[in-house]
Amino acid sequence: MAGSGPIFVKRTACIICGGARHKVLATGLYGENPVRAYIERDRGAFDPLTVLSDERWTFLSCHDCGAAFHQFTMTHAWAERRYGEWTNAAEIRAWEQARGYATFAARWTLSREYVQHLLRLEKLTRPIRDGMPRLLDFGSGFGHFVRLATAMNFEAVGVDRMAAKRSADILADLDDVTGKFHAITLFEVLEHLEDPLSTLARLVSMLHPGGIVVLETPNCEGITGITSDPVTYDLIHPLEHINAFTPDTLRRIAQNAGLTPMSKPFAIVATDVKRAAKDLAAPLKRPTTRQYFRRSRQPRTS
Repeated sequence: MAGSGPIFVKRTACIICGGARHKVLATGLYGENPVRAYIERDRGAFDPLTVLSDERWTFLSCHDCGAAFHQFTMTHAWAERRYGEWTNAAEIRAWEQARGYATFAARWTLSREYVQHLLRLEKLTRPIRDGMPRLLDFGSGFGHFVRLATAMNFEAVGVDRMAAKRSADILADLDDVTGKFHAITLFEVLEHLEDPLSTLARLVSMLHPGGIVVLETPNCEGITGITSDPVTYDLIHPLEHINAFTPDTLRRIAQNAGLTPMSKPFAIVATDVKRAAKDLAAPLKRPTTRQYFRRSRQPRTS
């Protein structure tokens, strides 16, 4: 039966620099609070604690580059079981509904941000293309960004592991993708990947020279463990957010993958002066984990 062997594998190398010297920031059992309480809060039809109670999670920091990540990640067999049985498409939609992400206001705000990204990408890719921009959205979810891009005359394709349950525009595996792209986007994806550097480097190799990459992750500045504050669990959920990025470490992993940081151009989508002024002032704020990069060289794959 799938998922009947060991549940976790141990990561021994840093996710960014490959270093082997780590500091334990926090550790505990899934069956112990506060993690237990959060899992009980979020569980759906299947209770993960029936198999995870005695399993340990450990949150590390790299001595050499400061990257933070969970040491233990699910084996492929158990990850397949998790996404097929524990967290399927219906469970994700229910979770979004419970958290307020399915409201008109939340989806309108997200759509507005997506349009801003597309306006920037159209401008940034002009020097490297003759026709329409070709875009790859990796980790597409339910395909909202891909559909918006297509509506704005991009040639857009998405990749998501649950593609078969979502949309014909979203492919199930990166191996199904062909050709080069002018832009690649990863919205809330790197924090989920067992080996984010190798995946990012592979994606960079699929870019035209000078192509653009947009990376966005939760900002985990100052997070050193899971506490009674539910925000800490949401940021470094040991089954979901196995990598914890800050503005600095997000930039480091991108540079190791062959990318150069860049400033994003202004893009205003607003019908009032207050909203427009806020958009204009955004680049002046402190660094965030929503960053733009350009392909500058061959990615480092090992």
